[in-house]
Amino acid sequence: MTTRGIDTPTDPRFDLEIEFDRYDLHLAIIPLAFLTTAGASLLADIAFESALMMASLVGLVAMLDGMVLRPPNGHGGV
Repeated sequence: MTTRGIDTPTDPRFDLEIEFDRYDLHLAIIPLAFLTTAGASLLADIAFESALMMASLVGLVAMLDGMVLRPPNGHGGV
């Protein structure tokens, strides 16, 4: 709601409450695993292919947990 062009705190654009659930965490884990292992392969003596394999295994576990073991049930998760 605006009064004379001034935004008030009741304006829905100021709603800063951010809620994360387990599925947001799953979506964050996958690219972070690839970035972490790519950085580790540059810093340590690890082959890039091995690092990508480790990252894909981490991503696979995250996907299996989110899609098979504890799938979304439409009621906000488990």
